[in-house]
Amino acid sequence: MDLIPSKEVLEKTYLSIKGVSLPTVPDIVQKANAELTKPDPNIHELAQLISKDPVLSGQILKIVNSPYYGLRSKIDSVQKAVMLLGQKNLKNVLTSAGLKQAMSSNDESRKTFWDRSAATAACASGIAGMVQDIKPEEAYLTGLFLDTGVLVLLDKTPAYKRVSENQPTYPNSIIIFEENKFKTNHALVGYILAMAWKIPDESALAILHHHAQNFEEIDNPKIRSLMAIMQASYSMVSEVLSNDITSFEKSKEHKEFIEKALEELMLPYDDVYAIAVESIREL
Repeated sequence: MDLIPSKEVLEKTYLSIKGVSLPTVPDIVQKANAELTKPDPNIHELAQLISKDPVLSGQILKIVNSPYYGLRSKIDSVQKAVMLLGQKNLKNVLTSAGLKQAMSSNDESRKTFWDRSAATAACASGIAGMVQDIKPEEAYLTGLFLDTGVLVLLDKTPAYKRVSENQPTYPNSIIIFEENKFKTNHALVGYILAMAWKIPDESALAILHHHAQNFEEIDNPKIRSLMAIMQASYSMVSEVLSNDITSFEKSKEHKEFIEKALEELMLPYDDVYAIAVESIREL
């Protein structure tokens, strides 16, 4: 298995989504991240910059006040949020908030998508707490970006909606179907988007391969763990949210998919399921 897609594969993917504008990093997020890369970033200037964008400010306060961060009291100002988060966490929060802002719409299905993504990200961070060498915050960011390729393909063709709905039940064959029908797949599109937003390479590659289960072919243990965390968190959250659990129970493909991910992580089903339940309860 090729860990990094070839130039030909990337060109084919860009051709497949031609006509769709990939969401770009908001200007304020770019400027804030540039300040954060300095040896001694100016926290006051950062807060002032972020405060210029009410939508972004609101997203940041919503994220920082979520149960994921576990703060004892509510944060009501961007200045306090910036001071509390620290450089690395702030960068992740900025990226998360910027992504939601760039890909938002009034469509109710988009809200459902982001709720599921938030639950998947929270579940991934919880699983990461039980896995060596994976930080919860990087698992959270990877989980949030995990299925952004779905939104891009939906923008390309509304017919993709019915395909995406079958993803949790048929996690392996869905990629083959997408390739045959759309000449690309959502994981590859998500990888391109993740690289454009400059999230860490290991996270981008975990997104690219989050439907692959040939873990033994990957030498990098961090990518292997992130892949398995993404597979376990998305599958478990999908089970908990499903109104038709029998579809999962009947799917041999889904069962084998999640079993292999948990085997890679060496974690019991019940423990991970409990994390998924809690992640959804916190939405």
